[in-house]
This record gives sequence, C-alpha cells and structure tokens, in this order.
Amino acid sequence: MANVRIDANDVSSLADLERLKADFCAAVGSNATVDLSNVKKMSMLLLQLLLAAHEAFKAGGHTLTFTSGSGALLDTLTAAGLSDLRNDFAMDTTS
Repeated sequence: MANVRIDANDVSSLADLERLKADFCAAVGSNATVDLSNVKKMSMLLLQLLLAAHEAFKAGGHTLTFTSGSGALLDTLTAAGLSDLRNDFAMDTTS
C-alpha cells in the first residue's frame, strides 16, 4: 500500500484548512504522512483537523503519521493539555 504525503506546512487561512481537509479526504484508504517540518506556529483549528484526521485514519485501519520536525505540533499538544498524545504524533517518518 502506498504512503501518501500531505503537505501541511503553509496553513494560515480557512482556505488552507479546507485544502488540507480535502487532501485528507483524498487519502482515505491509504496510509499517509503529514509534513509539518516547517510549521512554526499551529492554530487550534489546525490541531483539531489533525486530531480528527488521525482518529479517522486509525478507525479505518490505516496510519497517519507526522514528520519528526513537527515541534510546533508537539508544543501545541502540550499547551492544549493533550501531552498524552505526543507519542502518537512524534513518529519519525522522514526517511
């Protein structure tokens, strides 16, 4: 099964969130890696979208992993009180 790569580095507007949501929908039925390597700051809307996508992929028996450079995501999880999810989102998939 192919691994789809989804670029989430430049998500700064609602239109960008809609594009990202469409990318996740297009990847349904596959495993996917989300590139967050250049994200400096993460909005709560983006975090909600990533959490929902992660759960949807998991429920469908597929994986949604994140690039190891996703420090902004890990920091946002901690700030949101979701530190227990850090290991799920800290997978090194850059190779």
